[in-house]
Amino acid sequence: MGQTLNQAGDLKAASGEVAFSDFIAAFKRHKRLVVGLPLVVALLATVLAFLMPNVYQATARLVPPQRSQAGVAAMMSQLAGADGLTAALAASLGSARNPVDLYIGILKSRTLADRLIEQFDLAEAYGTETPEDTRRKLERNTELSIGRDGMIEIRVEDKDKKRSALLANAYYDELVKLADQVAVTETTSRTKFFKQQLEMTQKNLDSAELALKQGAEGDKSKLSRNVKYNEMLYELLAKQYEVARLDEERDPGTIQLLDRAVEPTKSAKPQRVIIVVMSTLFALFAAIGIAFVRELLNRTAR
Repeated sequence: MGQTLNQAGDLKAASGEVAFSDFIAAFKRHKRLVVGLPLVVALLATVLAFLMPNVYQATARLVPPQRSQAGVAAMMSQLAGADGLTAALAASLGSARNPVDLYIGILKSRTLADRLIEQFDLAEAYGTETPEDTRRKLERNTELSIGRDGMIEIRVEDKDKKRSALLANAYYDELVKLADQVAVTETTSRTKFFKQQLEMTQKNLDSAELALKQGAEGDKSKLSRNVKYNEMLYELLAKQYEVARLDEERDPGTIQLLDRAVEPTKSAKPQRVIIVVMSTLFALFAAIGIAFVRELLNRTAR
C-alpha cells in the first residue's frame, strides 16, 4: 500500500512538472502577445495621457458664524409650561435653522450660479449652448463640503488655473451679497421672528382690550384673562426682541473667508502615471487571458 501511495505522489509531481512546463511553453508560444500588447497599450496610454488637458483645482475655506442659542434658551425657559399659542411659539424657536446648511443651499442656488456664469462668461469658456448645460458643467466642476471642524470648503476645477482660483473666491463674494438679502444667521432670523410676533401680539392685545370694553358683563372674566395673557406674551416678546436686536448688533452676521483660493501651481488631473500603469496592467492580464484561451482551444482541437 505504501508503494502505491509513493507511486501516486510521483505521478502527481510529474503531472505538476508537466503543467508548469506547459505553462512556460505556452508563454513562449504567445510571447509576442503577452509582451507586445501591454507595451503597445502603455505607449498609447502615455500618448493619450499627455494629450489630455491639465485640470487645476483651487480651494477656498470659509468660517460660518457660530450659532448663538442664549436668547432662544432664555425665551424657552420663560415659556416653560405654557400652552396654546405660547407653547407653539416655544416649539418654533426650538427648531431654529442651521446657518451652515443655509449657506450651502445658497452656494448651490441657481441665482448664484447664474451670477458666476455671467461674470466669467462660462458659456463660452465651457463651450456649452444652453444655460442649463452651463449650470450643470459648473456644478460638476464645483465641490462643496463641510469639514469636521465646521469649515465650508469650496473646490473648483478648471482648465484655466487662474480662473479656478477666481471662481472659488467669487463663490464667497456672491455668497456674502446674497446672504445680506436673506435672514441666514440665527441672530438675524431671531430678530425678524420676534419683531413679527411682537407686531402680531400687539394687534391681538388691542383687539382683546377693545373686546373687553365692549363686552357683556357675563364675559368680562374671560375677556380679562385674554387681555392679561396677551399683555404677558407681549412683555416676554418685547424683552426677547430687545435681546435679539442687541445680539444682532454685536454679531457681524456674515460668513468669514479664512483661506482665499490661490492660483494652483500643479494640475489635479489627469493623473498620468496612474492612467499609464493601470492601462498597462489591464492589457497584461488581458493578454495572459487571451493566451490561455488560445492554448485551451489548441488542445481541444488536438
